[in-house]
Amino acid sequence: FMNTSGGPVSQLARFYDVPAERVVLVHDELDIPFDSLKLKVGGGHGGHNGIRDVAKALGTADFPRVRVGIGRPPGRQDPADWVLDPFSSAERTQLPLVLDEAADAVEQLIGEGLLAAQQRHHDDPHDDGDDEGPAEDTGGHPGPALVACHAPHEGLDDLTAVEQAE
Repeated sequence: FMNTSGGPVSQLARFYDVPAERVVLVHDELDIPFDSLKLKVGGGHGGHNGIRDVAKALGTADFPRVRVGIGRPPGRQDPADWVLDPFSSAERTQLPLVLDEAADAVEQLIGEGLLAAQQRHHDDPHDDGDDEGPAEDTGGHPGPALVACHAPHEGLDDLTAVEQAE
């Protein structure tokens, strides 16, 4: 389901007349440590099939993203298996706080813009995790936004929803 979520996301965006730059994708990110968030607009899919499908369906990769860190797998474990594994008991204890912060980041991103959200949720507000330099400030925008949560990792699947936010 997650790897083919682009169709439903783009259909909802069209139905609610939400442009791609107002579709916020919340997703798990291997390259960020567990319990960390990074926000950015655009970029590649980094091997994440769900992001690849959403970008293809929207016709652009230039949409805001809230990247929820799950960290790299230990040893030589296949990342494809890692993202489907349950969180450890220590991670499950922290997970509600991580999800609350991700929800706050989405609200701030929509209401106040990328730079304001990065300044609150990043250690370094100019670091979107991609070494591409400072983020462009998108500013907050009135009007609807579509939030698509794309997180197959057990525990994050509770976020799986698409909502219209005003």
